This record gives sequence, structure tokens and C-alpha cells, in this order.
Amino acid sequence: MPVGKPPLQASAPGALLASFTTIEDIYEDKVRMGSLINLIGLVKDWQQPFASGGKDWKSSITLLDLTTTENYLYGIKFNLFLSQADMPKVGRCDVVVLHKVKVQNYRGGLSLITHHNTTISVYTASKIPEPPASAAIALQPRSTKDKRVIKDSEHQYVSRFYHQMDKDDVPDEEVFHQKAELSLNVKQKFSLLKDVKDGNKFYDLIVQIVRDPYDDPEKVTLYASDYTTNDRFFHKKYEEDDITSRDPYNYTTGYSESSQVKKEWHGPYGQRSIQITCYEPHATFLRDVEAGQWVSLRNVQVKFGRNGQYLEGYLREDRDAPQKANAEILSTDDPDNIGPRLKDAIRRRRDYEKEKKGQIKERNNELKSKVKQIKAAEAAGAERRKSVASGSPAAVERSVSTDIRDEDSSSKNPERLSKKKRKALRAAERKEEEERLKQKSQVGLNDLITCENPGAPVSSFETILEPAYYEFKSNGQIKKIQLPFSCARYLARARVVNFFPNSLEDFTCSREISEFDVLSDNSASSSEDDSDSERSSLEDTVMAGGRRVWEWRFALELEDATPSPNSSNGRKAPKQRFWATVDNYEAQCLTGLDASNLRTDPDNLERLRLRLSTLWGDLEALKQCSARKRKRGDAANGAAKSNKRLRLGQNLQLEKPPLSSYDDAVENGAEDKDMDTDALAAEVKNIPFACCIKQFGAPYKDKDGATGWERMFGLFGTKISA
Repeated sequence: MPVGKPPLQASAPGALLASFTTIEDIYEDKVRMGSLINLIGLVKDWQQPFASGGKDWKSSITLLDLTTTENYLYGIKFNLFLSQADMPKVGRCDVVVLHKVKVQNYRGGLSLITHHNTTISVYTASKIPEPPASAAIALQPRSTKDKRVIKDSEHQYVSRFYHQMDKDDVPDEEVFHQKAELSLNVKQKFSLLKDVKDGNKFYDLIVQIVRDPYDDPEKVTLYASDYTTNDRFFHKKYEEDDITSRDPYNYTTGYSESSQVKKEWHGPYGQRSIQITCYEPHATFLRDVEAGQWVSLRNVQVKFGRNGQYLEGYLREDRDAPQKANAEILSTDDPDNIGPRLKDAIRRRRDYEKEKKGQIKERNNELKSKVKQIKAAEAAGAERRKSVASGSPAAVERSVSTDIRDEDSSSKNPERLSKKKRKALRAAERKEEEERLKQKSQVGLNDLITCENPGAPVSSFETILEPAYYEFKSNGQIKKIQLPFSCARYLARARVVNFFPNSLEDFTCSREISEFDVLSDNSASSSEDDSDSERSSLEDTVMAGGRRVWEWRFALELEDATPSPNSSNGRKAPKQRFWATVDNYEAQCLTGLDASNLRTDPDNLERLRLRLSTLWGDLEALKQCSARKRKRGDAANGAAKSNKRLRLGQNLQLEKPPLSSYDDAVENGAEDKDMDTDALAAEVKNIPFACCIKQFGAPYKDKDGATGWERMFGLFGTKISA
């Protein structure tokens, strides 16, 4: 090759620059999905930038190249998500050079999308000279973020590329600008199902598939809901659970029992669901969706169905893009990338599930009450017939009196509970008198326990437990009211004198992974009544996929380790204590371990036991020894069976730790009271440590149904370094 002659790919007509890809290569599957490519294209169509609802603006450019003249006349769409300042402005037949754009399969169609490393160079068509002149003079000003140096070979190739392109497939200048202007006037078609109406209207929907789709050769039928109500929808009732037809809306003829079982209804009741018939190319994309998945559907026509009673949806071919599927499966696995509309829909579903469970519970209670009334009436009738036959009409009255006496005898004896509490108080007083050694002026702390902000002022438990007040002025006077809790954080010195649950195997629990986890206001407490409706729990499992995750959940009773002042009688004042919860995240920080089923994972259980022994010393051994002694005593007294607590499994809710040491036996039963906390605190051998404590409030409901707030404490930012 003579010196100074440019390389073949830069000079030969039609030869592509090295490292660049053609549109044909993308459609022929020569490019891996998700890969970053370089591409040169001619502008065929342009959607002007508009606010996308997030921090970026959105635009799209349809590009052609030398390989799209015969097989791929539609070209390929390039989707841009950039700031408004970085958005390029293009015209008809401008040449666009793209570096590091991402190839994607979106809604069943291939397209390109910007990446955080993408660079865009635009050459104005009217300024591009004839080859072999350089097209550098036609280059538009680039974004200040674009630092890539453009080679002369690229400028020269742009000139050859532009003048070799057949521009007959590009709309003329007037049509091009009209379409660009109209792209800004696109009406907002997104709608909730409650707002859709009959007529020649098209809507964009975000819905959940509530029943596995029905697949016909030319179409797919979906049943979907966004958990809003429309009085033009079919009314699905609870009594229709035993479906005898393939179609819950009675739009089609019935099918066999096997089809009925396969297409079980998992969706919402009431007028919350719509039938949507999807034709090609959307049908191919939607054939594999399952009940429980969320989808985005675009350009859905809504009108009355054949029977003229209920609204239906229709998703047909897009004439402007016949190969494009106007459907997208939405993932709920990544909370950071879920749009606000999908989150709102998930929140509506969560609220509906709560409402449904309450209605089912109320209905079941009514049925139980009716059954009891029927049985009572039958029993009373039988007794009356028996009394008449025996000539002893007083038998019924004696039977009722006996039942009342039995009921009275089975109730709790408040006096007996009071004796237990007095006994605990006397034991506490004895332990106070047996206070062992005077505390040192400086508390020796466990160096193996570290926490956040060790230089912060240390708060005593007395300070932490002080009630919070809100001051306000009324009629010229300053008044204050006591608050149920305050949101505060403290640095404290403490030692562990008790833990809950009593068995380390119960320090973890499992829960079902739910799409509601993406909601910032979601709480595990929202599922407290799941066991009240077995049917509802089954439906939730199907809709969520039945996956489960293990989490830490336990509580520590902490005792103040700061020196105690003398009381008025010269004795040491009693140590302040409170329970601190340890949630999943803070337990991971504390132990450095991930949660698992500790009953089937002995290795993780042993690691946990060793880590916590650094925290609480021989506390576990003391509790186990006390439990064995108590069980032997119960067995000798024949009380072991009556004191045995029913365990429903790892995945059910744990009981709350007692609000105080003295409430232990009363609230949680005899099994939990292996040793009272005063006895444990006196015998346990452990070293105080510095820890971070947070105070917060938790909603509660008392036995009468009244709601309020309960002050809680939690451990945070504390780590066992061993």
C-alpha cells in the first residue's frame, strides 16, 4: 500500500468504518442484546424532546443506513434520555454518529437507547460537502460532557455516507417538520380503569394480570385490573368462586373441568377487572405472561363487548409500526426503578387486600354465628323434646345453670395473678439487698463491641426514659401535654440481662416476598390477619410467586451500666431497664451474619451463639439451666402439659417481649418466665458495652379496638467485632 493512502474502510465507497455496526447486523442477530455499539445513521423521523416525568427528558430519532434500503425500510429507533440541555436538535436527513449506544429488545421490537457513556455527533445535512471533503464544517456544537475526539476518518466517512444514501424513504421537509411538531401535541392517554369509557378512545394502562391468559391461534385474552372500580365492568362476586366456565365474564361458552382448574381466578372481586383481547404482534409477546405480573399496555381501545353490557379492551396492530408490540412486562424486583404509577397501582392492590380480608373475616364470623345459632336451636329443641318425653321440664334450666358455672370457673383468677406479681416484687427487693459490688467510678466497657459516634455524650437510661412534652400557648398561658413517644437517638452504656425469644432458633422468621415490599409505607404488620382467611393467603401466594425470605427478629432487655446514685435510704437506686428491638438490618450489623432457618442451619446457629456470647456472656446458659429446672418441676407436679405452648412455626408472628420484667409471667405465660430478670441480672457474667439506642413510636390497638401509639426502643449502629 503506498504511503499516505488511507485504509480501505475509510476510502472505499460504502465501506464501513472499523468498530461501527450496521442496522442490518442488529436485525440479523449479529449483535448481542444489551451490548454497546457504534452506529452512523441518516435521520428519517424525529420526536422532539419532552419531559418524561423523571429528571431526564425523552426524545427519539428514527435512523436509516446503507443496509436499510431493501430489507429494513423502517430503520431503527434511537431513544434518548438526557437532560434538556444535552438534547440534540436534528433535521431531515441529518447524519448522526453514535458511540456506545445500547441495543435493546423493547416491547417486542429492536431499538437503541442512550447509555451514561453515549456520545452523539450531529452533522447538518445542508452543510455536508461532496466527498472526499471533510464534513467537519457540518458538525453541530456538541454537549459539554462529550470529550471524545472525532477522527478525520469519521468526518470523511460522513461525507461519503450522506451522498451515497437513497433519501426517497425520508419524508419531504414539510411533512418531516409537521410530524416533529405534532410529536409535542400527543395527548396524555394514560388512564385508570375507573375512568375508561365506551367509544372510539384509546388508553395507556398499567394493570396486573389477574388470571392466566387464554391463548387462541390469532389472539390472546387477558383479564386485568389496576384495583380501581368501574360500574361498567362485570361484577365478580365472592359466591362465584366455583367457576363452571372457562370465562368468568360469561363472554364465551363453557369448557371442561380441567380448563377450569388451570384458569383459576386470583383477581379482585367487585367491578375491578376488565377483559382485554390482544391481537398480533402483541399476542405473541403476551402469551407467556402469568397471573400476578404487572404489564404496561399502550393504545388499548375500550368499548362495550358483544353482549353490550360490559366494557372490554382491544389491543390491535399499530399501522405506523406493524411489528411493534405495545406491551411491556413491568418488574417489581427493583424499588429504585419502579415508576410512580406502578407504585400507586401496587399500593391500591395492597389496600384492596386489606379490605378484602376484613370483609372475608366479617363474612366468616357471620357464618360462624349463624351456625352456632342453628346448633343452639337444634340442641334446645332436642332438650325440650327430651324434657317433654321424660316429664321433667326443669332439666333444661339445670343444664344452662351448669354451663354458666363451668364458664365462670374457667375464667382467670385475678387474685392468683396478683399473688404472682407480689412474689416477683418480693424477689426483686431481695435481689436489691444482695447488690454485689460497688461499681467503679469508670465503667469498664467491652472493647469487642463498637458503635456509631462513640464520642457523643452518654445518656443514662433515666434520661432516655423521661417522658417527652409538647409546649403550646393557650389564652396567654403556656401549657404542655405529654407525648406518647419522641423520635430520638442516644449513646448509652448497657449490658444485656435478658433476650426474647427464649430460644436462639427463634431469632429468625420467614415471610413471603411480596410486591408490596417496594412501597415505602409498607409494613409487615399489614399482614397480621393473614391467617384469618386461608383462601386469601392462598391467592396472595399464587400472585406473589410463593417465594420466601428469612429475616432476623429478636429483642434484648438492656440494663443501664452507668453508675447509679444512692437512694434516700443510702442504698443503691435500682438499675433502669427496657427492651430494645433488633430488626433485620440492625441484626445483620450487630452479628455480621445473614438470617437463615436456624433450625435447619446448625452452622449459622453456632456462629450466632458464639457472636452473642461476646455480647451477653453466659446469659443463654443461665436461661437454659433455669428452663431445665422448671420443666423438671412441672413434670413432678404434672403441670408440664398445661404449660406447654403451641408453636405454629417459624414463619408466624412472634409474641412481643414483655413491657417490663414483672409482666413477663402475666403476659407471656409460665414458659417464658424461666428466671425473672432480676435473678438473671444478678447471676449473669458479662461486660457492659457502648451502644446506640433509638426511640420511636409504634401503632397499637387494645382489646376494645381503641388505637394509639406505644413507645418503643431499638438497637442500631452497634457491631460485635469479634
